[in-house]
Amino acid sequence: MEFILFYLFRRYFVNLSAERDVICLRKGLLFQRNYRIPKSSVIRADIRRAPLLRLLRGKKVILYTFAGKITFYLHRNEPLPLFSVSKGYSTIKPRFSSVLAGAFSRTKALGGTIVFSIALIRTGSVLGSGYYDVLSELIKGTAQGLEDLLSTLRIAVPRITTILAVFVAAAWIFAFLRNLLCFSCFRIYPSRNILRTSHGVITLYETLLVLNDDVPIIQRDTAATLLTGAAPVYIAGALVLPPLHSDKRRKAMRIMHMTTQEHSCTVPPPKALFGHLAVPLGWGASAAALLILTHLTGSDPVLRTVLWTALLISAWFCILYAVYMRRSGYFSGDSYTLITARHGTELLTAAIPRKALAYIRLDSNPFQRRTGMCDLRVYSRGTKRVRLRNVYAKDISAPL
Repeated sequence: MEFILFYLFRRYFVNLSAERDVICLRKGLLFQRNYRIPKSSVIRADIRRAPLLRLLRGKKVILYTFAGKITFYLHRNEPLPLFSVSKGYSTIKPRFSSVLAGAFSRTKALGGTIVFSIALIRTGSVLGSGYYDVLSELIKGTAQGLEDLLSTLRIAVPRITTILAVFVAAAWIFAFLRNLLCFSCFRIYPSRNILRTSHGVITLYETLLVLNDDVPIIQRDTAATLLTGAAPVYIAGALVLPPLHSDKRRKAMRIMHMTTQEHSCTVPPPKALFGHLAVPLGWGASAAALLILTHLTGSDPVLRTVLWTALLISAWFCILYAVYMRRSGYFSGDSYTLITARHGTELLTAAIPRKALAYIRLDSNPFQRRTGMCDLRVYSRGTKRVRLRNVYAKDISAPL
């Protein structure tokens, strides 16, 4: 309803103009808000056109600045007086396999479960209570089939586990298909000062990104991207390159004037392996201890199955974190700072220009001080901090 009102009465609700290096925006009817935004503080502009907005010939604009974002609505053909786009280069069209890999790497089970639950609630509010009955019967039937399959393999699992597994799998598939539709028809239009990307099938997305030396370049790796050798690249939170192999990624970044050179980095020493694996090792030790206890007491086989699953998951994360540690490192040069470190279940590689670097911080506990090691935290503008664990403090060169 909000965007319909903004579209029908846009002349009264929104007034957008530009004065030299300042963007003037007025929003509201009774209670007005007047913005004066320096163009130098604008990071990017996102344009979204949902099916209803396309029918009304409107578009939603989200303007991102260093202090936050501002949302307003414009007519479809109404230009944004924000950036002057110079003559561009040839359009970059990633293959569908790259888009498929990007949707796969972007899909997370927890986020997919939340999105799937919200979609079910909204659909149920339209279709009524009978919709939930049909949905619950479908999930229970699928869970029963999965339980029967596991029983033939002599694997005992409780009913609630199979129901949760079916729901999470359905949520992941829903989120994956949603991301696939979102990033289909991906196009990159580079120029000297503005990078424009467009993608989407149902909802059309467009991003205008300012190319300067004030915003870090982020590469996100997961287990899947490390196996395939292709990782997505983000700038200011916007996906600018879907997963491409290293040679194609370097070529595309050269076209967009975002190249970085390879240097020798400060890496965690081999004896820091235990510190990197402390959390999954703790999970695995707890699961192993409980597993031994259940074998001694002859507990329910269902509990042993759950503990074996937890032990396998812990072993998987130990292997993954060890690979991440081998690829971690830190380098501080004249023009940018490069840091590669684990962030959750991802491996982040951040190339931070000197102007975008806020500060670095060295943290150490009593055990680390005995060995001369510390945790390095790098803070930059426009991105979260990146933390590199267990490196020698004497090897870290502070940015000048």
